[in-house]
Amino acid sequence: MSWATMDGNWSFKGRSATCTGSQHGAVGIALSPDTLRSGRISARVLLGDTNTDVGRILFGYDAESGRHFSVGLGGGGSAYTVDAFDPTQGRRELITRKGSASQLESNTWYDIEVQLRGGNVSLSVDGILVINQALPDPLSGAQTGLFASGHGEVRFDDFQVDGSPPKAFVVMKFEETYDDLYREVIRPVC
Repeated sequence: MSWATMDGNWSFKGRSATCTGSQHGAVGIALSPDTLRSGRISARVLLGDTNTDVGRILFGYDAESGRHFSVGLGGGGSAYTVDAFDPTQGRRELITRKGSASQLESNTWYDIEVQLRGGNVSLSVDGILVINQALPDPLSGAQTGLFASGHGEVRFDDFQVDGSPPKAFVVMKFEETYDDLYREVIRPVC
């Protein structure tokens, strides 16, 4: 698997990645070749220091604007966080956070799974649903990847992306006059 480093000091081996922080709390962004608008993203995450380090799944990355969302472990003293990066503001916008970072253990592997369905994101940690949140904005991009920050080493292992086929719901009259529209336009597009 190949990765594109956007920010930070990363090393990669297949579906595993390590971001090394700095004393100033460097931010790391690495993009995968996988895209997703609906489905599941999973990884194992290890934080070197749960008080300062962040390890999250990045999704909805728009290569033109740099806008994206991240969900996972750590941030602002919290155990679990969903945020968005808006390049026009030049900062991360908190969407929700749950739990205290003191609930996490340093140098312990956590299995995280992110589910995207429509405008909703959920986070499960070690098989337990900890966040279920509506996103404030639709996804502008579909690129996936990793987000890390902090002073220590943040490790990711077994990064997987499993997309769900898109769905369409059509509301129309069941009349002969609309049959051609359905057969010639709606069905081929879907």
